[in-house]
Amino acid sequence: MLDQLTHGRYRSRPHRVRQPTMGSLPRYSFPLFFDFAWTAEMKPELRWAATTFCEVKGQ
Repeated sequence: MLDQLTHGRYRSRPHRVRQPTMGSLPRYSFPLFFDFAWTAEMKPELRWAATTFCEVKGQ
């Protein structure tokens, strides 16, 4: 998500996410920022406006 918000300037560190098992609760993802500027303007980049997750992943 940070990559999308910053047009590729900041990228998340490589990490592993486990697939939820069948019948389990859904998995949610959200960005978390530390030491941010309260006056910083955050808005989505236009290049991601009509992009789906499958398109980003290449499927």
